[in-house]
Amino acid sequence: MHRRSCRRILVFLAAFLFLAGQAFAASKGLLWEVPGKGCTVWLLGSIHVADASLYPLAPAIGNALASSEFLVVEADITAALSPEAAKLMLKAQYPAGQSLHIDLSDKTFRAFKEQGFDLEKYKGFRPWFVLMHMGQEKLGELGFDPAYGVDLQLITLARQQGKQLKELEGIVQQLKQLQAIADPDPERYMSYMLTDLASLEQDMHTLLDAWKRGDAMQLETQLFRDLKQHPETRPFFDAMFFERDKTMAVKILDYLASGHNHLVVVGSGHLVGPGSIVELLENSGYHPVRR
Repeated sequence: MHRRSCRRILVFLAAFLFLAGQAFAASKGLLWEVPGKGCTVWLLGSIHVADASLYPLAPAIGNALASSEFLVVEADITAALSPEAAKLMLKAQYPAGQSLHIDLSDKTFRAFKEQGFDLEKYKGFRPWFVLMHMGQEKLGELGFDPAYGVDLQLITLARQQGKQLKELEGIVQQLKQLQAIADPDPERYMSYMLTDLASLEQDMHTLLDAWKRGDAMQLETQLFRDLKQHPETRPFFDAMFFERDKTMAVKILDYLASGHNHLVVVGSGHLVGPGSIVELLENSGYHPVRR
């Protein structure tokens, strides 16, 4: 499909999903209002991949966007792939004569196959790329789509409303983070991924239900369940959440002092629990208020 046609469909879909709030119960989501120095920053916890049941969104979310000069996301997934990102994607492939078998044992290949996942079709790619692609593929099979992700819906509406867009990280930084997580111990992280994939459908429904109700405690419990049950996964959670929370909070502190209103949209896991962005802002003297 032509890219321009895709964008028209996304604009229509975004408008329809938000306007549908006139007829259907709206999802509350996780929204905080943070008074700054002559401005306001709203923090919205996102579900990056979802389905139509997540919509419509609560009017407070649309109002936050309308009141903001800037929409801030982790990465603009609608932007064209930069040369640096394209190079990283090329590096995801093994050189000729090498394959995923050099990083993963036959036991791991068998374990995935027993759960219905054929690693052989990914054997030309490095573990970090396999982790990313396999997760996306499984979510698609279960009926979940990035097109229904809160980030993409708000990016589409923001452009329609003439808002300026900022990135907290960007695609390149996120790809490098994923590579840094998986490369040191691919066996461990592929095994972790297998456990995650096995319960993915139920986990997604639980997350979506909690997000619709605005249940921050349930989201925290679900997202950080494995960390509490398996402390050895701490390095994974540090890299995926806690270290990124610190880096993103520094930028958000700048927004709070900028004099300009911002709506900041990040994964819900970055806004709940100890060490979250909300807690880091509180520790810096600000007073986030749930909306």
